[in-house]
Amino acid sequence: MEIIPIVAIVLVLFALIVMFVVLAALPSPKKPIHPYSGAIAKDFSPTQVFMEQGGEHGIAIHERAHQFCLLRPDHPLPQIHHCSDLLASKLMKNGTPLEQSIRTAPAQLVTEMKALTNEWDQFGQPTLKTPNPANQKLDVCLFTKDTTNPFHVVNFLDMEAKPGGLIYNKAFTAAQYWHGLMSELIQMADEQAKSMPETYQAHEETRKPAPDPQSSPAEELIKLATLLDKKLITQEEFDAQKQKILTASLEPVRD
Repeated sequence: MEIIPIVAIVLVLFALIVMFVVLAALPSPKKPIHPYSGAIAKDFSPTQVFMEQGGEHGIAIHERAHQFCLLRPDHPLPQIHHCSDLLASKLMKNGTPLEQSIRTAPAQLVTEMKALTNEWDQFGQPTLKTPNPANQKLDVCLFTKDTTNPFHVVNFLDMEAKPGGLIYNKAFTAAQYWHGLMSELIQMADEQAKSMPETYQAHEETRKPAPDPQSSPAEELIKLATLLDKKLITQEEFDAQKQKILTASLEPVRD
């Protein structure tokens, strides 16, 4: 009869050890675990970093500077962005949005984003659904002004896990936490666009790449047409920039 209490104690200790090992293996959203040490870039020392368990995709943020950095294997150099570059954030479960934050200002940007809604939704369907029906998949999907690769996905869970269970809840908490951080940047960008339109516009001008002095007017027009086709600029912006390029090309060359 005395063996039963001993066995029960051993089982409880074993369960606690297993729980500790599982918790230690899961990434914490507040603990920087990026392979870079210190600053990720010259002028960017993140306050928080999250990397997928596989180490392929990640995200870093500097709240005070209102900046974030996207980390992915196809871009060896970190991509540093201001909060105004962030258009939307979605917390996804098996390809279905649970929570989302979308820019609401300025009005011109909102119009451009509506044109990209279908592309955003189509991207989420094949990319964010788990191929294994038994798996639970949690992602934070970001939509940015990056003209070459506007979507960035960070995975927080892709394995068999019971909703409401320990592993699922920890991953969901981390995903929800980072979605909340990005939502705060979106809200900040909206507030800047509404309360300080001149400052916001000035920043937008500085983030635009300077024209290549070696490129021809035809090449510049092709680049503009590509941006227009992708709905990244409006017809009005295209016409204005086109006029500037044509006017500059007609100016006489001075010695």
